[in-house]
Amino acid sequence: MKDINMYRLMIVDDEPSAREYLREIIEKKCSVYKVIAEAENGRDALKQIKQCVPDLILTDIKMPVMGGLELIEEIQNSYPEIKCILITGFQEFEYAQKAIRMGVCEYVLKPVNPNDLKRLMERMEGQLEQKYYEERISLIKDLSNPLVEPDNKRIEHFFEEGTYYAMLIRQKGAPRRYHVQNGIAICSLPSEKIFVYGRDEQETLYLVAEKYVIHCDFRQYVEEIYEKFRKKEGYTTCVLYQRGFSIQEFSSIIRMLYKKLDRSIVIGKDQIIELSMLDVIQENTKKDADSDENNCMERIRYYIKYGREKKLSAEIGQLFEVWKQEEQSQFNVENQIYYLYQTLNYEYKRLKEFPELLYALDEAFAEVMNLNELKEFVLQTIEQYFITEKYEEDREDEKDRLLDKILIYLNTHIQESISLGDICRQFGVSQTSLYRLFRQKVQKTFSGYLTDLRIKKAKEIMRECPDLYIKDIAERVGYEDQFYFSRIFHSIEGISPSEYMERNSN
Repeated sequence: MKDINMYRLMIVDDEPSAREYLREIIEKKCSVYKVIAEAENGRDALKQIKQCVPDLILTDIKMPVMGGLELIEEIQNSYPEIKCILITGFQEFEYAQKAIRMGVCEYVLKPVNPNDLKRLMERMEGQLEQKYYEERISLIKDLSNPLVEPDNKRIEHFFEEGTYYAMLIRQKGAPRRYHVQNGIAICSLPSEKIFVYGRDEQETLYLVAEKYVIHCDFRQYVEEIYEKFRKKEGYTTCVLYQRGFSIQEFSSIIRMLYKKLDRSIVIGKDQIIELSMLDVIQENTKKDADSDENNCMERIRYYIKYGREKKLSAEIGQLFEVWKQEEQSQFNVENQIYYLYQTLNYEYKRLKEFPELLYALDEAFAEVMNLNELKEFVLQTIEQYFITEKYEEDREDEKDRLLDKILIYLNTHIQESISLGDICRQFGVSQTSLYRLFRQKVQKTFSGYLTDLRIKKAKEIMRECPDLYIKDIAERVGYEDQFYFSRIFHSIEGISPSEYMERNSN
């Protein structure tokens, strides 16, 4: 919901008394609108539009020089985002019907009844709010692209606050290398805390206007939000930018936040990190060239080359201990494991299976809760992909029975918070085996299947129980946070849960 007096209104009428009458109604009965300009004809209005950029135009149909219908036609061609209301008498109504039927404008009849106008303006508020957020999404996309020249007038209109603060929150590990890019969407909470959906469903970027944090330190504000995320499954990494910035700086600030985040995630560790100005010019220098990690990697390369399989497993275990002690970032851990797999692939020539292994590894980084789970996964994949081929010996009927049991379990426990690790422990299977099972039999990842199942169940509930609150529906399909549920629903269905319920209510 926008702040009071947020929607900008222009009144166009050749009679000063008529303009004064309309202004009076707006000021007394329509508090979310502010009259920012008046014009005596369509041509005068077009000149002013370039300067004041109204959200809504209230125009008479009959005026000298340029009438209301001509004005609306010009607006549709040059400023399609601007909404229009046509003031028309009974005599002119037939003349105006074409524009009304085409949906290019709403109308109110003369003489204008204050209550009729009030109801119409309330109805227009919903359309303007939708347009407001669509424009913000468009601007966010433009601002995220360094090749696009920002439109400062649009920015000033749709991001009215001069100074913003930013933070980036991520649950679990860095985004999958092979993830499907989410479309950008934004939402504004009542306190104008804008959050932008990140690269996947585990990531949220917050923009907060200065006036909403002026009463406290921004770090304190961040910690309040951070604690809510920590209650969810997995570990949470938060990167914040303590200094206020203009929305025109959005692109550069966001790139810095993402870079810092991706190089700072430590698997299994909750943390809040402040982005400093030094981060603009320097890289992460945590890793020591002469560290124990390098010594481990040297020994691992030796054991791979000469087929020392038992020593290889033990040394990989030692490598994970080093990473744990040094709190190495996922960025570094991931690169080293990919290098390890490439070295193994070169020696054992598993070219056909190698792409699937990379997908499995990608999934593991996204789902594991700590380094011990990741170590287990790595050792299992090395055994299964490079040392033995026992996974090929599994009987297909056994796989089918196991999958049936898992699917039944997911359906009957859909209201619970279920993770990949939970299913592995419940059915005594490794993450690798479960990943392969879903890839082979369902053609989806485990998390992808579970998400689709939750959304399918949610849609069934919406159709059967249209009076339920979104919060209750979210809880019935395993989501504690209704905003997170709405986000996932929108990314899959292309509309919000409330829109879906409205469409299926009849």
